[in-house]
Amino acid sequence: DDFAGDPMQRNRRPTRDPGRQQEDPRIKRLNDTIDRLLLDQDRVKLQLEDMGVDETGEPIVGQESEESEFADPLLESDEVHLLAHDVRVEQGKRYIYRTRVIVNNPLFGHGQQLHEDQRSLASSPTVAGEWSAWSEPVEVLRDRYYFVTAASVGDMIGGPRANVEVYQFWYGYWRKGSSALEPGDAITAELRLPDPELLPIFDMEQLASQVQQQDDPGRNRRDRRRMLDDPGAFGMPPPPRRGQDDDDTELPPGARPADPLPPVQIRAVLLDVGTMPGGDENLTRAIFRGVVGALTPRIPRLDVSSGLYERIKESAEEGLRQGRPEPEPEPEPDPIVRPPQRDRPPSRDQQQGPGGG
Repeated sequence: DDFAGDPMQRNRRPTRDPGRQQEDPRIKRLNDTIDRLLLDQDRVKLQLEDMGVDETGEPIVGQESEESEFADPLLESDEVHLLAHDVRVEQGKRYIYRTRVIVNNPLFGHGQQLHEDQRSLASSPTVAGEWSAWSEPVEVLRDRYYFVTAASVGDMIGGPRANVEVYQFWYGYWRKGSSALEPGDAITAELRLPDPELLPIFDMEQLASQVQQQDDPGRNRRDRRRMLDDPGAFGMPPPPRRGQDDDDTELPPGARPADPLPPVQIRAVLLDVGTMPGGDENLTRAIFRGVVGALTPRIPRLDVSSGLYERIKESAEEGLRQGRPEPEPEPEPDPIVRPPQRDRPPSRDQQQGPGGG
């Protein structure tokens, strides 16, 4: 009766005598098995309740299954979401796409089992759907960008000037550099990179030869002991030594540290900085001249508020941590334990009570 309201304890038996367990190990093993099965039974009951059914498979009144709410059977759904990748795109270009779905024909090769009017359905090994409509243009990012983050007109301190951030895509992330410009300066910036030791460059020909050697079963059997003694001979990093610093880990054979990138130079020259009509300082714009002489105005407020800038900047911040382990979360501070309040003697008004003395 004590466990009648608890489903996890409903089938529990009274506590056994510890002395009986030591006297007969067979009874102890059987009792442990019973406890484990009862626990599994309670766990299955809870899973069934989460699915909206009881032990007999009947739906629980007043509870709907999450499966039926969010997932529809495939053949009863009007839409199927597919994901495709185009690995042949070129940087800086725009593309439009249309797609169609081609699936295996389950009737192929079974034409003799179909009605004469349906045998044509088994003639092709695949079945193709209709072409979709053309997509909206998809722009592929270039390998480098620059954004004007600040600009000011001439004043008592100096002439017109502008601050520019340059980003170049390299080794999986965007890399950031900064530059302060005056009229007549071209955009040049040093990129911030992580430690080159954390970004290895592999010799693909040497790695291919190592793979061919590893694919030889006879060689693998002969050199099994050597692989354990000298893992570097097989392109495997040596096991870390006790107390070894992570920064001292040697690169595997066929790899070398990445070369530092040279300064990025963008062929755009700052000509002048001015304000938009109306004199609003928030609409200050910097005028650049490109390679062919075209003038390009850039407004800092628009550059730093664009979604492209935010996405590239976030990638550059993540790239500085590339190759390093994720920092461990800082431990939560201990809760402040306040000393207990001492009981104060009642005041004179409290001693006198209502109505006064």
